Amino acid sequence: MRIKTVRSNVKVGCDVEVGEKTIIVGPNGSGKSTIINAIELALTGRASDIAGRVDVAREADIMSLAKDGSGELEALVGFDDGVVAAYRTSGSTAKAKKASGDKPSDRCHDEVLPIRTLREAVLGSPQTARKYLLAKVGGATTRADVRNLLPVPVQPLWDNLAATHPATTPVADVLVAVLEAAAQRARDAASEAKTNRSTAKAVGDGFAAPPSEADLDAARAAVKAARTAFAAADQHSLLATRLAQAQERAERAALDAQAKADAFGKAKVEHAAVPSPVGNTESLLAIADVMTQSVAAGECLPCGGSTKPVGDRLREVQAVLKKSAEDTARHRAVTVALDRARSEAERALAALESAEEDVATLLAEQQTPAPVGRDAAEAALDAAQKALATLNSTRENWAIVQRAESSAIDAERRAAEWKTLKEACEGAVGTVLDKALATFIARVQSNLPASDKFDMKLRDGEREVVAFGLVSADGKLRTALSGAEWARVMAAMAEACVDAGKYACIVPEERAFDPKTLSDVLKALSSCSHQVIIASPVAPKPLPKGWTLIKRGVEE
Repeated sequence: MRIKTVRSNVKVGCDVEVGEKTIIVGPNGSGKSTIINAIELALTGRASDIAGRVDVAREADIMSLAKDGSGELEALVGFDDGVVAAYRTSGSTAKAKKASGDKPSDRCHDEVLPIRTLREAVLGSPQTARKYLLAKVGGATTRADVRNLLPVPVQPLWDNLAATHPATTPVADVLVAVLEAAAQRARDAASEAKTNRSTAKAVGDGFAAPPSEADLDAARAAVKAARTAFAAADQHSLLATRLAQAQERAERAALDAQAKADAFGKAKVEHAAVPSPVGNTESLLAIADVMTQSVAAGECLPCGGSTKPVGDRLREVQAVLKKSAEDTARHRAVTVALDRARSEAERALAALESAEEDVATLLAEQQTPAPVGRDAAEAALDAAQKALATLNSTRENWAIVQRAESSAIDAERRAAEWKTLKEACEGAVGTVLDKALATFIARVQSNLPASDKFDMKLRDGEREVVAFGLVSADGKLRTALSGAEWARVMAAMAEACVDAGKYACIVPEERAFDPKTLSDVLKALSSCSHQVIIASPVAPKPLPKGWTLIKRGVEE
């Protein structure tokens, strides 16, 4: 497949047909980059050479390419099989709508413009270039091969990180991902160790050595003794108040005891005034009641004779017995009252004696000076508590220091492990590249004319490098290439980095070649297996066979 048509309102706009090998010719400002930018947008959603930047994807920036300040921007690329790739956005350079369009996955992949990605990779750091080349030429290596290249202690780390990638992920991609993850984790662990070290230093500086358990026990005992001394001093300082309260209680108890004694005396008088009961008055009264009822019925129970004399006598006896029963009941009542009064008098007397004992005890205590004053005892207690708090605080701070130190040691261990894995992966990258380098060089050479001898070096002694170019007659590697040589080499390397089954468009950098040199460059690019589109301010002389010439003469 190949691009057949390019239609767009980018810059001055275009509607052209291109061939398998196409050269766009025109002076500066004639619209050559219009076609190139349209292809870039339709295939990748990004454009180059905008405001001095190599690669631009933000829609508002891309709107600067719109023709005549139009609020709509469109780029359409039609393939020879009828498939169309498109890019559309609208708005202004201040604010633009999110881009939309069709991006056929089989031809709008990351490597569709391989020279652009190749240039960014090989002109970057050696690490970036090596990772890029690894992904391109390390396909024959297996995960087991990589694992065997690593030191045994870090192989489990490789296993854990590699396992996070599906089995279908290319080994080169896994190796690069593990390398980057190991580097990041090494940095994170080192940062964690540094933070913990700083914490340990900040907390530990200025503190005495951590107290022993014996030191803490002694401090706790000192607090307990100081608390006891303060309680005693506090109680002694309250003696006057307590004595006054005890004396007041004693006075109240004396008054209560006197009142209870008076009540008891009165109860004894009342008890003495009541006659003691004689015999069983209640039983005799009950018998008299029965006999009185019989006489009232006209019958004398003892003799059966006249009831009148008996009745009169019985009533007299009944009256005497009733009076005696009343006296008995009253005697019982005053006896109960006497017992109660006696008991209350005894309790009141006991309370008085207790109160007087309290007063006597407090008077004796008041005469005994306190071992230490209340203020001094309180100050001693405060000092003892502060000393214990300081020891506890010191111990806790040292616990924090120890935890921070332990965490720092653990983080440093992990940082060392991750660093070892990172360095081992970097070595593995080099080893894999070293093994695959000859194959890659052969692939690049197959895309160059026989007169060009390509070579690449990945090491300069122990130093990792990425150096490539053409070998001179004396066998030395020339990395300072002419414009024509650079175009040929970059195109050949791009060809080698793209799978033969994938569509790609080789777009070499525009150079100010003379017509003859340009013609030679085109001849060299004729062997590319992918579509080639190149722009130049001059036309080649002659135009090689198989090349489509597009002339641009309208000012942008």
